[in-house]
Amino acid sequence: MKIIKKDILILGGDSKLGQAIIHNFKKAKIGFISTTRDINKVYKKNIFFDFNNFQDFQIPKTIKIVYFCASITSKNICEKKKKQTRNINVIKTCKLIEKFLNLNINVIYFSTNLVFSGNNIPFFYTSKLSPQNEYALQKTMVEKYLNNQKYKNYSIIRFGKIIFKNDKLLLNWIETIKKNLQFYIIKNRFISPIYFTQAIEVIRKISLNNKFGIYQVSAKDSVSYLEIAKLFLKVLKGKSSLIKFRKLKKTYNSILISNIDNYKTINSKEAIKKFLLENRII
Repeated sequence: MKIIKKDILILGGDSKLGQAIIHNFKKAKIGFISTTRDINKVYKKNIFFDFNNFQDFQIPKTIKIVYFCASITSKNICEKKKKQTRNINVIKTCKLIEKFLNLNINVIYFSTNLVFSGNNIPFFYTSKLSPQNEYALQKTMVEKYLNNQKYKNYSIIRFGKIIFKNDKLLLNWIETIKKNLQFYIIKNRFISPIYFTQAIEVIRKISLNNKFGIYQVSAKDSVSYLEIAKLFLKVLKGKSSLIKFRKLKKTYNSILISNIDNYKTINSKEAIKKFLLENRII
């Protein structure tokens, strides 16, 4: 298999998305360097990076593309510690982005469907931003910063919910059903998920072909946590009485209308079935 020599920096290789990209790129023999916060994991192709010392970070000379996987993604932490998380997710991130752009390194910034208002309605990439929470507001700030830069060698990729193979919540539901135990779900929560392999396909398509601009990808529809739980019960032959409900005051969901032709037909239930297949549940 031919090795793709274009070097990529995965900033935040310890994150879920970073780990998924690393695994995929190793299989595809795509050249990359990743970063880690764990000093014990440092080696030639996995270098140390920490936002606390971001100004001292030496960018490898061979890098042509950088993926921004490093950030604080917990919505609760962002709400409780707005000043601290903005310092990392916005101020330091933007300073790093500027450094990469000035070196003519293509920037791939990962955003979220939460930059839109929710209410279970579809949004286009040109729709007005109306962030749902502090985490989304921070993403919005970086998006606006990028759009105001004189250098345009960047891409913003907005994802809906990405379902990973080791999704803790879904795996916990499965194990609970297998043990014939009750579990709680949020009845009025909807998501428009894609499976992580689909997300990586999008990342590769955009970044390796120098496609700059704003892109958004999620399922073309939404699925409720209740529908997912019922599917799991059906597959595992569990009783519907195992489900207990919690209710949110408001349900937040934004269906992203994909502006990538190949991904306009992604179905939310297909993503859940991919998860079940990879975990050998069906």
